[in-house]
Amino acid sequence: MNIKDERGYTLVTVLLVVLLLTILGGAYIFAMNYEVRSSFIHSDSKQAYYYGRSGAEAGSDWVIANYKNEKENIETGKELNTNFDKGNIEVAINFQDYGDEELIRIDSTGIFRNREQTVTLYMIRSGIEGIFDKAVFSNSDLDLDKAQAAIYGDVETKGVVYAPENVFPAEGSDDPPEIIENSEVEYLSADFPGLEDPGTSIKVTGNNTAKIEEDGYYTEIETGPNATLEIHTEKDKLRIIEVGYIDAKGTIEIVGGGFVYMFVHDGMEMRTPSEGSSEFVLILADDSYLTVQTPGDGFFGYVYGPGATANIQAHGTITGGIIINEISHESQVYDIYWKEYPQLHVDSLSDFIKSSIKRYRWE
Repeated sequence: MNIKDERGYTLVTVLLVVLLLTILGGAYIFAMNYEVRSSFIHSDSKQAYYYGRSGAEAGSDWVIANYKNEKENIETGKELNTNFDKGNIEVAINFQDYGDEELIRIDSTGIFRNREQTVTLYMIRSGIEGIFDKAVFSNSDLDLDKAQAAIYGDVETKGVVYAPENVFPAEGSDDPPEIIENSEVEYLSADFPGLEDPGTSIKVTGNNTAKIEEDGYYTEIETGPNATLEIHTEKDKLRIIEVGYIDAKGTIEIVGGGFVYMFVHDGMEMRTPSEGSSEFVLILADDSYLTVQTPGDGFFGYVYGPGATANIQAHGTITGGIIINEISHESQVYDIYWKEYPQLHVDSLSDFIKSSIKRYRWE
């Protein structure tokens, strides 16, 4: 073989090697471009999903905040849209039948660049029945250790319970108490009856007795330590009292066999005598407060104040059930006992308290 042939073979070999390296390099570049594109696609899809998820959660918050005024719009379909530099969120809210239940369906589509992801969140309205099936529902933490407090019955809170060992079975029950933390249940503010503007106050002192014999709205009710306020009702009938402020040092007694809903705008202080108070439903406005400070049997009945604060002091006792925004951190040495009062016809509260709405499930 001469030198020219060897140079020819060498050239062909070099060309083949260069061609192979070119193919390999091209394949590597293609693979890298594919990985980069896939990474971008995955990242964009993930971002679109987060947009959709955030939109559904924001939509559920909107439903909870606006349900009373927007129910008709939800029934016919409500849309909430938000635009961003590189995408947007499209939220559709509708009712959907689900067996005997009626769910609120939130479809939220997140769009980021050219990618879309849709998530669906269902919300459910819990009925008014069983609204007071726990000793305490609180929107905030319950520190039972610092307060030297005890709760006898189930507890549910949107926060946490400190010293859960201070939660005991309801009286007469052998079942261990249920403690639910980080709850997603939402209780809505009550609609007050809106009786005629108050024109009178009630103040009773000494050993005297004052009577309320018809529905009414009072600026203030004040009872002295030995005084009695009688609220008269017919058997199985409802008496509605609306009041600005109550200072009750005496006895509140329900006469006649009916039941009472007492709506309080500003606040109520209860320093009841040892005989205890009658059984009634106390409904507190948002930002109002309930103070219970008693050496005796305390308050008997239900307390509904999802936007209110309870301050329970000096061996104060509540027997019944309480739904409250917060039990004040200043509260100390108190007991709350769960007890069922079927004679109060709690289902009548549906005229004033709307069903609570909570997140039910995701799709």
